Amino acid sequence: LSMMKVNTDLMLRTVCLLTINNLFAIAGASLGTITLAANAVILEIIFIIVYFIDGMANGVSVFSGKALGNKNKVLLEKTLKIGLICLFIFIFFISIISFWGRSYFISMMTNLTEIYMYANEYSFYIILHPIFAGVGLLLYGMYTGVGQTSSIRNMMFVAVIFFYVCQNILMNLYGNNGIWLTYILTYLLESIILVLYLPILKRKFE
Repeated sequence: LSMMKVNTDLMLRTVCLLTINNLFAIAGASLGTITLAANAVILEIIFIIVYFIDGMANGVSVFSGKALGNKNKVLLEKTLKIGLICLFIFIFFISIISFWGRSYFISMMTNLTEIYMYANEYSFYIILHPIFAGVGLLLYGMYTGVGQTSSIRNMMFVAVIFFYVCQNILMNLYGNNGIWLTYILTYLLESIILVLYLPILKRKFE
């Protein structure tokens, strides 16, 4: 039953994540095919960066599970500390690389001048995304490692509602910038929620 609960929570998390990505794509499409294509290019670069953070999250997940198995709260806190240090170092360097290389990365994704120029206007979100989302992505690994998936599920429910409401407001005010602001603010909200849930996670070690 425990495994079924974990699987259900993570399945619902995936459904919520797909819902957010689809709402993002629908909003971009409503502004035209150029916007849709340019956003897809930027999003693909962001996904590549996220894969690196996922690698750190997987490491955190392994050691968090080990800490829970040994009821070792010190190991959990050490894992979180080292994970965050590695994350901040990565974000620092990837921000520099993205700042200087984002135009080149976009040119690798498309050879269509109109899409390249449009994507370049919004390329600074490549830099902002890991800054806003990094902590939440890392903590996701910790929560899955100790089996505290209900927190992830609840966080995603809130994120979907926030994204839907916020996007309708900001898109009307700022157009495509509103879509991207909603996207990165949603990830910031996810990070904040998972930080607030940490005391509940640590109760497993009492």
